[in-house]
Amino acid sequence: MNLFHIQEPFIQKSLVLALMLLGAVSLGAIAYLAIDQLLIILFAVILAIPVSSVISFITRKLRCPRSLIYVLFWICILAVSSTLIYLGANSIASEVATYNELVADSSVETATLPTWLPQSVVSELRNINVISIAQNGFESSSLSNTAASIFSGITGLLILVVLVAYLSFNPQVYSRGLISVTPHSWQKMVKDMRIEVPRILNRWILSRLISMVVVGVLTYVGLLLLGVEAALVLAVAAALLSFVPNLGPILAAIPAILIALPQGFSMVAWIIGLYALVQFLESYLITPVVQKKAVRIHPALLLSVQIVLGATFGLMGLLLAGPLLAITVGIRKARAVI
Repeated sequence: MNLFHIQEPFIQKSLVLALMLLGAVSLGAIAYLAIDQLLIILFAVILAIPVSSVISFITRKLRCPRSLIYVLFWICILAVSSTLIYLGANSIASEVATYNELVADSSVETATLPTWLPQSVVSELRNINVISIAQNGFESSSLSNTAASIFSGITGLLILVVLVAYLSFNPQVYSRGLISVTPHSWQKMVKDMRIEVPRILNRWILSRLISMVVVGVLTYVGLLLLGVEAALVLAVAAALLSFVPNLGPILAAIPAILIALPQGFSMVAWIIGLYALVQFLESYLITPVVQKKAVRIHPALLLSVQIVLGATFGLMGLLLAGPLLAITVGIRKARAVI
């Protein structure tokens, strides 16, 4: 019997169903094995949209060739990134040396600790040395796994930057290509989303950038007033991490607390108070103002999505939670208005 000329309808339907199931399983397996790469591609698309909008805006204002503005834009990005990496590396090296010196003198200042703490706890606090703890943890871990993680992170970052650069150069080509492979019944919806999604993303990311700048400036001023070393690096870290609402500020406070730890628990308390104040101002004063024209997302809803995506996909899930939720909420509101 020729399998390609089967006459029985039942067998034909069974074969079609089997092929469809095989295709679905294959696609699921590919998606599972390449989930990290797929998330990087998705994040690159999300970042490329506002980058392309910025380049187009500058091109219209200066009336220069888009290719020239494109090259100058990425040169500026490379220069700023290199400067921050250089300053960060120098500051980290200096802070590690200073930290070890302070720990050698008086590991942790305990004079300001409450008198009701047991002496055993005070004794343990005197011997806290975050650097030695990190070194011991590193020595006990697998060097090959650590090297592989670092290599994977650097490779993912490079792929992300290259994809954003390619996608932002001529996004119309990719947009037309997407429409051409879309079924005819869905093309109108895709064309509408091609207009709505960039508008939603541009406003949302603009609001995040304004919040990031304000957070960075407030953190820098506060750290300078407190006399904390590496204030610029810590402020830049706080600004970048505030791109992830709710969880970013908590992560940003950790290195500042570690740096302030040898200076006493009073300094640690001031650092925690500073970051809490900046977070309060960002959440209840800055964000409501800058998001007047952007999509407003309820903090509880955003936190829930961050927890789910973060637990499922890790760091990339946290980064994608905000923009994906903004797109979803923005499209639903646009459809409701229509």
